[in-house]
Amino acid sequence: MSLESLIERFVDDREQLAPEELDALVEGLRADPARAAELREQLVIDDLVAQKLAVDRRNFLAQVEQRIADFQRTQAEIDDQVSDLRALAEAEIQHPPRPVADARWAWYSLAISAVLLIGAFLIVPRVLSSRRAVAKVIGIEGEVRVGWGEGVSQPVMGGAVLNHSYINVHEGSSLAVQYADGTQVRLNGGTQANLEEAEDSGGKLVRVSKGEVAATVAPQPGAGMRFLTPHAVATVLGTALRITVDDHSTTLDVTQGTVQFDHRDGGKPVLVEKNGSCVASEDELKLRELRWPDEQREALAFLFNPFVRQTFVRNAESGNPRETELVPRDAAILDDFHHALDLAGGSFVLSTEPPDNAAALLFEQFRESADFSLEIVLQPAAGSQQGKVLTLADSGAAANVVLAQDGEEFIFAIKTEQQPTPPALRLGKIASDRPTHLTITYQSGELIAYCDGVETVRSREVTGKLAWHPGPLAVGGDAGGQSPWRGTVEGIALFKTRLAPSDVARNVRSYRVLAGRAGL
Repeated sequence: MSLESLIERFVDDREQLAPEELDALVEGLRADPARAAELREQLVIDDLVAQKLAVDRRNFLAQVEQRIADFQRTQAEIDDQVSDLRALAEAEIQHPPRPVADARWAWYSLAISAVLLIGAFLIVPRVLSSRRAVAKVIGIEGEVRVGWGEGVSQPVMGGAVLNHSYINVHEGSSLAVQYADGTQVRLNGGTQANLEEAEDSGGKLVRVSKGEVAATVAPQPGAGMRFLTPHAVATVLGTALRITVDDHSTTLDVTQGTVQFDHRDGGKPVLVEKNGSCVASEDELKLRELRWPDEQREALAFLFNPFVRQTFVRNAESGNPRETELVPRDAAILDDFHHALDLAGGSFVLSTEPPDNAAALLFEQFRESADFSLEIVLQPAAGSQQGKVLTLADSGAAANVVLAQDGEEFIFAIKTEQQPTPPALRLGKIASDRPTHLTITYQSGELIAYCDGVETVRSREVTGKLAWHPGPLAVGGDAGGQSPWRGTVEGIALFKTRLAPSDVARNVRSYRVLAGRAGL
């Protein structure tokens, strides 16, 4: 008879098994400690249910609480208990008391109980170690899956994240967790990671297979908190950082503190300090300058950069950048402290006067171009308004490009040879309580908008090459100073190419780090 059949009969009626069947059950359980642990758990549950149903059972809740407390013991307490019970159980098996004729079943019951104790205390400590919570969920957006063992579920606010949990964050979603010491980790869209506690040191361990993880790490004792990727290991004693993993490399950006960065294949580690960055490829570690924009800089046609306090337009013939400025009109102010455009009823316009004539240089960049991208970091004033945030050559004729606010909603339009009066792309609302990094990319037949690096809307209605007329770049109104918009613009970048999603995400990350917004 199989072990499962013997267990089933034993659970149904412990006295129905013949002596030889009890012998087989004892031997089977001794050979399979995991199954013995499962049987013990089932018997405990059956016993608790029976006790609850018994009318004469006293202090039932207190006894259940004691059982729960047993499962919450520390690892050291469990190890001590395992040693004591293993010795006791083995002694019972090897030197059992002499059974009497009418106590044969009691002997088998004792033997089975001893085997169950050995199996349970060999298996259960490892299970409890794996099932203990290492963090709790403090933020969740969109679709996230957390797996442990063979189970997979959608996490909930305040829920526990167990040791060795596997986390899969779908695109456009995010999950934020917090450890007991206050350390916070945010996993952004497209991230696959495991949360663990290292068995050797008990330190925090995050394995990132791909995607993006941001962390604010409390001061760590001992070896610190580690982030493992296919290319590198980042060791953190207490800092703020962001790690991005793709198929070919791992990029570390440090906002605060210092992080030790080791290549997975060994070699000399690199210390990455505040506002520093390092890329681990398959072959090497390479420190790099953290800058914005970080991708497609060779395709930049115009840049208003708050971090280096630079405004330039590229010369189409030489390819060299030329310093220029945005000229304020009416109530527009350049905030010297933040180097941001403060728009309270006025506007800024790119110079059209010789010998600079930056507007003409910018127009030449896009003559007969087929692609375009705009990055702008903005914060509208609270409430509904009608106004133009940014325009190109808006001087009575249809603008080449226009980004405007219509009530509480934002719209964008770009002129092409096939659509001289282009349809507006509706972008939805943009928050007025914080800066938003808006990116819009165009390639014939595909117009895409991203908010803070996440795609929000896409249109295939606009087609053809750009067919523009000369005219200036204006911010906070049109070229004639009409249609004023109220708010703040921190940074502007115009590209003569379409930014790929990875370019968009990287530029947003770099901006956040430089602006001190890379945390959770």
